[in-house]
Amino acid sequence: MNWKNMILFAVLLLFVSSISAVAEQEIVVGKDIAVTSYSVMPKPAVLNEEVQVTLKIVNQGNEAIAESFQVEFQVCQPGGWYCHIPEGAEVNGLGVGEEKSFLKKFTIKDSDVVNGKSLVRFVVDGDANVEEVDEVNNIYSMLISV
Repeated sequence: MNWKNMILFAVLLLFVSSISAVAEQEIVVGKDIAVTSYSVMPKPAVLNEEVQVTLKIVNQGNEAIAESFQVEFQVCQPGGWYCHIPEGAEVNGLGVGEEKSFLKKFTIKDSDVVNGKSLVRFVVDGDANVEEVDEVNNIYSMLISV
């Protein structure tokens, strides 16, 4: 085997091992609701005018979720203080690999803003109705300019 073939073989071996490592990371044993994407538009938000918020969640576990759970769209002052929930949704179960998308609209109020910033937070199953493998991937926050 010449040196070119040896290098090609080594690269191929590394590529195959990295694919199997990625595949292993994607398999979650049990129930696991995860936030996969979120956005707030427009940027920057305008005080007392409607913003459009999108959120996508998925059950990335290998068990179906039969329990109902809440999804909260919170608006807070930066730092996570003085939050309120202008929108929410109830999800009645989630199959293995099933995704749900949400589109909500609400206004950012003066009480939500400090120094031109506000925090939009997404909380999935905040009441812990679903016993999950990973609870950390259920809450995400986005600091926005107003």
